[in-house]
Parts: sequence; C-alpha cells; structure tokens
Amino acid sequence: MESEDTNGILDYPPPSPQPVGIYGWRKRCIYAFVLILMVVVIMNLALTVWILRVLDFSVDGMGRLRIVPKGFELRGEAEFLRPVYVEEVKSLKGSPLYLQSEKAVEILAVSENQTSSSSVVVDSDSIQATCDVFKVENSKGDVSLMLKDGKISMSSTDVAYSGNIKFDGSVSTPSVMSPMETNLQIRADSSKVQVSGMGGVVMDGDLGHVMVTATEDICVTSTTGAIHLRSQDVVIKGLPGANSTTSSSSAPSRPYSPPSYSSFTPAVAQVFQLCLCGNGRLFLGLPSGDCRASASICSP
Repeated sequence: MESEDTNGILDYPPPSPQPVGIYGWRKRCIYAFVLILMVVVIMNLALTVWILRVLDFSVDGMGRLRIVPKGFELRGEAEFLRPVYVEEVKSLKGSPLYLQSEKAVEILAVSENQTSSSSVVVDSDSIQATCDVFKVENSKGDVSLMLKDGKISMSSTDVAYSGNIKFDGSVSTPSVMSPMETNLQIRADSSKVQVSGMGGVVMDGDLGHVMVTATEDICVTSTTGAIHLRSQDVVIKGLPGANSTTSSSSAPSRPYSPPSYSSFTPAVAQVFQLCLCGNGRLFLGLPSGDCRASASICSP
C-alpha cells in the first residue's frame, strides 16, 4: 500500500524477489540439446580417429604416400582420375616405373602460352612422338641419335641393323658393312644407285667378291684423279673381236667370245690385242698387226 509521509512524498513498498535462471520445459530442452551435441562430437571424434587409422595418416604422409624433402614418394600403385602436373617422375632405386592406361598414355609439354609444344603418345599398337628435335642419349649424356630439320644424325661409329632397310633420300656414312658371313646388297629397283665421296670411294670384299650389276650402263667417274684396277688377274669378258677381214673388207664384224679364263692353259692360250676406239669402247684385235675394226664395233 502506498503511504504518505508528512512531507507529502508517496512511499511504495519494495517489489517481491524474482527467480533467476531457466526452469521448466526450457531447461529440459537445453539439457537434451547439450546431450545430443556431446554424442555427435564424440561420434565425429571416433570417426576421425578411425579414418586416420584406416588411411594411415601420420606426420610423414598418408598410407604409401610419404612426404620427402624433394616432393612426394609413393610406394605401390596409384590411380589418377584427373590430369597430373609434376616436374619429375622417377621410380624407386632398383625398381622399374610403370605407366598404364586402358586407352593410351599421353605425355605433354605445354609452353608458356598454354599450347602443346611436344608430346609422346603410347597407344596399344603405336608410339607417336611430336617435337622439333628428337634425341636419344646414352648413360654418359652423349647423343646417339638425333632427328632435326628432317635429318637423322647418328654419333655412334657402328650401327647394326638386321634385315632390309629402305631409304627414300640420300645417306651419308663413312662405311657400310655387312655382318660376318653375310652378303651386303645395295639395290635400287626402279632408279639408280649413286655412290660418291669427296675423298674417294672404296669397295672392298676381304673374304669374298664385289659384284656390280646393272640393266643399263655402269659409270665409274673420277673428276681429278685416275681409275686404278689392281689385282693379280683382271678378266674382261664379252668384248667384241675384230676378224681377219676387217682391214680389207667393210663387212660387219662378228662378236668374238673368247674362252673362259679357267680354260686358259699355257699350251692352248690365245693372245689378243686389247684395242680402244675413239669413243672409249674396248674390243679385241688380231694377235698381230694394227688395231683395226669396222665402224660397227666403234659405233656408239
């Protein structure tokens, strides 16, 4: 109740005390929420520990993937579902490196403007390399094979190839040899074979013979030097021969076929003169007298 003192001031009674806190259903809801939250946190912690144990997480890496000072180290097999960008890929010491794909393995080198400059594609039945310069080096770093500007360069002194090989262009090499007890055959089916050398050309058969065969002409040319035939025996077969009537008659001469060299004996051997026409053609002259022949023999 209000009361009025002598000075005319109203005096109100103090309010009744109110309880502080949450009571009733609100308190039960908060307790239930805190309990559920604790259960969820404990389950999350348990799942996190289980995942760490299953995936073998540690300070060194995850599972077989380890963190090393120069990158990552993977022990075992790995499957990549997206492109992988790396600076260097190498296998463990003493172990091979396998790259496997269901379709093809493609290795690209991208330039600064994000365009492919070089690539290697390994397919199920082919290997394709796209680049400006292709080099093969040995363990010492020396270039054994180089493809550049449409040319193939080999630094090795010996190149062995088993089987037949076909060249559409020219070949520059210091020597061409066949394996032991194997014939070396250089052939052009529809054109010609030209062998030239700035310092000369040497064709040598140490354990056999050298045979040069052509459908048309065989040309041996020396621009500044001479052509030498050095052998114990020089045999020229199939030369036309002049008969005894050549000097007195203009009748056409019949070709002369001398007997084979193997049938020559000191008792029966016949000796002929080796004559030369003005156009460079060789023929056999009579054993005695001057070298004379009809126009048919020296005609081109």
